[in-house]
Amino acid sequence: MGPKGSWTPLHADVFTSFSWSVNVCGRKRWLLFPPGEELCLQDRFGQLIYDATAPELQDEKKYPRYKELCSSEEIIQETGEAIFIPSGWHHQVWNLEDTISINHNWVNGCNIETMWASLKDNLMAVKKEVEDCKDMEGWDEHCQLILQAMFGMNYEEFYSFLTFIGNKRLDSLRENKLILLFGNWQLGRNHILFDLEQLKRVLITFIKDTDTRSLNFFKNLDNQPEQLIKEIEHYFV
Repeated sequence: MGPKGSWTPLHADVFTSFSWSVNVCGRKRWLLFPPGEELCLQDRFGQLIYDATAPELQDEKKYPRYKELCSSEEIIQETGEAIFIPSGWHHQVWNLEDTISINHNWVNGCNIETMWASLKDNLMAVKKEVEDCKDMEGWDEHCQLILQAMFGMNYEEFYSFLTFIGNKRLDSLRENKLILLFGNWQLGRNHILFDLEQLKRVLITFIKDTDTRSLNFFKNLDNQPEQLIKEIEHYFV
């Protein structure tokens, strides 16, 4: 909810999730950039500009890649209209009138790999920022703490997220029951199998990841990733 003239600076949504936004009343202006275009909106230090319409972008010494920007979309959203934002699309939004909107973010089998890639990229950025402290005891754990504060989730929490979804899907197959969502919406067997296949792909790369192996948090968990992968593969024989 925001008054006329208020705005949201350039950003991508939490966890690089999908999102939708519906205007209950008012009008919005959206400026959207496909994945990869945000690199042209970073300064020479890799920092994303706050305002994608700022005149300082014309300064080639500060923003050397701005001239390479080749794709963006501008949309006016009216009352009662909905907009869908795909994963990884950076956007900036202005309220052209007093506006109330309802927004929702979500992750599913179609973008879970994008979320995992974003989590890795954010950890890499954290490590770069604090690499001068690399010799300190528990450096990897401290990086995970910073990652959780910056991204909203660390590796252990991401694994808990994967196992929760995976076990819910597996339970539905074991019991031969559909998963009920909001109202009367259901996840059918093919949808459940698709989610599990995508989740397995992420789990395999997750447990092989160098940063995951350095944390070694699996030993204290009941849900071991290899066992979960084995249970998923049972339904694809």
